[in-house]
Amino acid sequence: KQWYQRRVRGTRQIDGNIGDHQTSASVINAVAGMTPTHSSRSFGVPTIRSDLPAPRIKRVGDNTNYGEQSDVYGLVNPSIYTTRNLTERDFLQVRSRDQIRGIFASMGISDERFADVWQRAEGMNEDGLVSVDSFMTAMRG
Repeated sequence: KQWYQRRVRGTRQIDGNIGDHQTSASVINAVAGMTPTHSSRSFGVPTIRSDLPAPRIKRVGDNTNYGEQSDVYGLVNPSIYTTRNLTERDFLQVRSRDQIRGIFASMGISDERFADVWQRAEGMNEDGLVSVDSFMTAMRG
């Protein structure tokens, strides 16, 4: 007899579950996305409320996460921009040519290079709008 087939006093309940015991990981094949969830009903409120627009002014008592809050990695390892109170919104805000020139002036970028990068950044948007993020992307490319 195998060790799990032996009847040892006090282990009868465990012996009955050894062969057909399933963990939740084995039910979903231990791979995320293998079990289709689109057909199952979801309950409760989502952790990040992407279904609601974030208010312009958030009240002190509002504990709702609208997706603009940092995750644990961002709290433990904040970026240099976070330490200077800059948010993603600041990088994506449409700015004028003079504002962008003022932001990037300390880099020592020449006027010719600035004009070239500005044209590429304008070409990235169908309306010709430029943000700090699009200008930085144009500089890299």
